[in-house]
Amino acid sequence: MAISASMMEVSGTLAMDLMMIMGAATGPVGWTLNVLNFAAAAGFAIYAFKQKVPKGPIMEGFGVWTDVVFHLANVERDAHDALSNAVKKVINSPISSKDGIYGVLKGGTFMNTAKLKPIPEVADQLRKVTMAMSMNLVLRDMNAYIAVGADDCYDKGPNGAWPQKDLLSYCPKQGGPMYNIIRAVGEKSENNIPNANVINDIFGFPTQLIVDVSVDCQQRYGGFNHNPYVNGKFPKSEHDECVFNLPVCDARWGGVRSSIKKHHQHVTVACRKHGGLPI
Repeated sequence: MAISASMMEVSGTLAMDLMMIMGAATGPVGWTLNVLNFAAAAGFAIYAFKQKVPKGPIMEGFGVWTDVVFHLANVERDAHDALSNAVKKVINSPISSKDGIYGVLKGGTFMNTAKLKPIPEVADQLRKVTMAMSMNLVLRDMNAYIAVGADDCYDKGPNGAWPQKDLLSYCPKQGGPMYNIIRAVGEKSENNIPNANVINDIFGFPTQLIVDVSVDCQQRYGGFNHNPYVNGKFPKSEHDECVFNLPVCDARWGGVRSSIKKHHQHVTVACRKHGGLPI
């Protein structure tokens, strides 16, 4: 029901957005920002995933959803502020300056025919991006993080990964370090994620994608909460940088490995204490 409702909302608002784009004299100024009008609708589908098999009291699920809505509302607010500031900058700048009307009309680019993608292609692209960002919010709200090398790839899944449907693991090669998406619950580590298979089977986000994008984001920018999508910028694909930005803990080195192997601490405790993860 939630998925159906979100798709109806997406298709309805998308048509209005495309009309706005084609009516803009200088091109699709707010194209990537308009998708935020239906980001909350896409979030309903993610909420349906969270609620398929209720775990614990109902308030737990409600809390997850309200947290997702809060973050989406903040993103929408920042996007509107960025668009408003960009328009004000053009209006308030001298006409012949680079930031004024001259900069907008320079080179006659405003007269070029806009190259618009087919509506189904645009709709699918924006749906996937908003779904991915919403899924990332839900996983982070579940205190999920990526543990690298806490286990090795010798199990019965692809390339030695965990085979169970409620576990999210990825192995680049047999016998190498395993990349696991697990949850921090107090001072313990929970490997299972309820309905984990739905993330790939229904929403189309394989564990490798979530791992690769998150690891690249942390290696490129450092820290655990980097968001490059500010000042009106918006990702075009779920593969773009930091669309997924789960905290990453490398358990192969230093104090993290020593805590796990020698002192037999949970991965969560080791990553929190020696890896600095905000979990």
